Amino acid sequence: MANAFLTLRTQKSNLPQMVYLGYVFGKSQILYPTGIKITPKQWDNTKKMPKNVSFLHGETIKENLPFKKADFKFNYEHITSILSNLKIEVNIYANENKENLTKESLKIFLDSLYLPKNKELNHFVNELSSHLKEILIEKAGKNKEISKSDLIEIAIKYLESERPTNDFFEYLNSFIKGTEDGTRLINGVQYGYRTIQKFKSTESILKEFELWNKKKITFESIDKIFETQLLKFMAEVKNYQPNTMGKFISILKNILKQALLDEKHNNIKFQNFKVFTEESDNIALTETEIEALFKLDLKHNARLDAVRDMFVLGCHSGLRWSDFTDIKPDNIKQNKQGQIIDIIQTKTKNQVVIPVNGTIEEILKKYNNKLPEPITNQKFNEYIKEIARMIPELNVKETLAITRGGKTTEETLSRWELISSHTARRSFATNAFEKGIEVKLIRAITGHKSDKSFYAYIKTSLTKQAEMFREKNK
Repeated sequence: MANAFLTLRTQKSNLPQMVYLGYVFGKSQILYPTGIKITPKQWDNTKKMPKNVSFLHGETIKENLPFKKADFKFNYEHITSILSNLKIEVNIYANENKENLTKESLKIFLDSLYLPKNKELNHFVNELSSHLKEILIEKAGKNKEISKSDLIEIAIKYLESERPTNDFFEYLNSFIKGTEDGTRLINGVQYGYRTIQKFKSTESILKEFELWNKKKITFESIDKIFETQLLKFMAEVKNYQPNTMGKFISILKNILKQALLDEKHNNIKFQNFKVFTEESDNIALTETEIEALFKLDLKHNARLDAVRDMFVLGCHSGLRWSDFTDIKPDNIKQNKQGQIIDIIQTKTKNQVVIPVNGTIEEILKKYNNKLPEPITNQKFNEYIKEIARMIPELNVKETLAITRGGKTTEETLSRWELISSHTARRSFATNAFEKGIEVKLIRAITGHKSDKSFYAYIKTSLTKQAEMFREKNK
């Protein structure tokens, strides 16, 4: 995994040089000026940090450095603290957004670290900037020139006038807190942890978008132009795939609907926002491939061994990652026909009952019905790819049409590269369907509410579909 680093533009000067924070990802690299300048003699090129000297060139530092304290002094300890914190912040951000990281999104994030931490002040600056920008656009449309003094006069009048307060982010923050403390419910029950995390991610993305778009978000500003710019931001800056963009728009519409019901606004333009989807580039594993994974000898690596077992359990149970990693001994029961897993799904709160087959029974017995402690979904996906790469059948190349950054291109990838925790559930549904099991019976296990949502999971290859047709058409 890449890590942020620090560097000077040149090592051959007696004059103070800017310290740059760098980050390399894929074929892209960003070098961002930290606002700190020191002479090359004060720079430890081995440690890539300033040397422990009594004084650094503080007078050249930006006044609004991030992590700045009230008693800030330009000494070694404070400078190295700032630089170290910058590296940590960038590494955390890049790791959390590694699949969608772009040079522009990373720059926007770094810019945000240098903004004053006063949220009210940030909103005020955005508000004033948006107003002046609108005036300039209006005058340009009428072919009217405007001088600097005119603009200053307009700004003063605007500042002296009574302006309506914008409570969009204030409402969003209150909405999220309500879902966390249980004062805001859905269908009479508390929101799930992962749903709350999605609300928080939505808030974070909207704040990034506001910074990028240079226009304050208000309830009144959410219209068709807002939607167009937001989609452009997600496609070109965040590098999101269409399905991710669609999910985000869906969550945003849900929040705006709640705000409408709470009488925080009367703008209904958001109702026309399109929640689009695209055929997923996920794959389903065949029963042969799943068996090969299960038989793989991983005793030498407990970390990979546990992830493999949990993934295979998902392939045989049809449960989501959030459910098969949450199976407790109390969920494992015995009836007349044999063992079952009786569990309430985290996402839908629906009860599902899954028959325990031989493979699931073997996994449960291995851990004495107490499965390994869950890890993050991000780590799980990273480890399962590492495991899948060891299987020869999963090193076969596949060419897919993939949309990223608003552009659809053909990409040739190995099957192991396309595997994630969700592949387990897709594999279960696909393999059961190919066996000819009735869809309503499969849905009873997976918990899909409709045939439409179920069929979106089926990843039967064209070749396999032809074989199935031939078999039924004999």
